[in-house]
Amino acid sequence: MKNHTLNIVMIFTLLFFGSIARAHGEDQPGPNGGYIRMPGAYHTEVVMTEPHRLKVYLLDIHWKNPVVKDSSVKITVAGRTAAATDCKASDDHFVCELPKKVNLNEKGTLSLNSTRSKQTGVAATYNLPLSIKPENGKAKPYVEPAKDEHHNHH
Repeated sequence: MKNHTLNIVMIFTLLFFGSIARAHGEDQPGPNGGYIRMPGAYHTEVVMTEPHRLKVYLLDIHWKNPVVKDSSVKITVAGRTAAATDCKASDDHFVCELPKKVNLNEKGTLSLNSTRSKQTGVAATYNLPLSIKPENGKAKPYVEPAKDEHHNHH
């Protein structure tokens, strides 16, 4: 009986937290085309610029107003090659450069610890390689939609 109850609780937990993730936009690209997580009262958006380099945006609850002032980002990668780095603030984002031996296109995990405007969040975890999580649960890489060249000229 205990195992049956435990299984029911585990299934409920997975369903509940899966719906929360979708509610916070983890199943769609962020405003900069990146991958979204919500580690606290703000969002993190990760954009891969090279196989060993990322941009990280610390966005407000509405996915806007990226902040670097009084903020910090540290990433840790676990996989075939492990590495960690403190990221450097740029204009409106952080640049995270890992050793060239690290390839973010390989299977593993990326853990992002951040503070936005003196507010520290929990670690945000991204599965590598980075992908968008659609509602059906099958991960697929983000592909930017084709631009509509028809501007409704009548």
